[in-house]
Amino acid sequence: LYGTWALGLWYGSYLIRQDMKRHDYCNYRRDSSGDLREPNNKCISGGDVMTAFLCVLFGGLALLQALPGIAAYQLARSEATRVFKIIDEADATSITDAANVKAAARRASVSTTRGAGTIEFVDVQFSYPARPDRPVCAGLCLDIPAGTTCALVGPS
Repeated sequence: LYGTWALGLWYGSYLIRQDMKRHDYCNYRRDSSGDLREPNNKCISGGDVMTAFLCVLFGGLALLQALPGIAAYQLARSEATRVFKIIDEADATSITDAANVKAAARRASVSTTRGAGTIEFVDVQFSYPARPDRPVCAGLCLDIPAGTTCALVGPS
């Protein structure tokens, strides 16, 4: 970091010095009446050097702050590729099997004997056809009274 500052300021002073050598109007001079003449605005000044240096520095810091987001984006892209590959490889029979499993689960576990609009799940067992060895629901029992809202949330 300190080396970057040293190199940037040295190069800035080099540019100012070269500008002063090339153009007489970039130097402080006394005119014939003894008044001090300031350099022209077209010359490189210390303010110009610091503005450029700080712009490069802050741009670099902003890029460094963006790097973790770029890495997360790349990871998400690679994982999405895996997910899309699995989806593309699923054939029509596995989709039909999944629909049959869902329908069977609904028939076996939903009863409306307790009252109009009451939903009751009793000992629900469920796993996806792609992973039959990993149950999603194992012995789920749940009563949802009429007029209420329920959401089931968890890891997949």
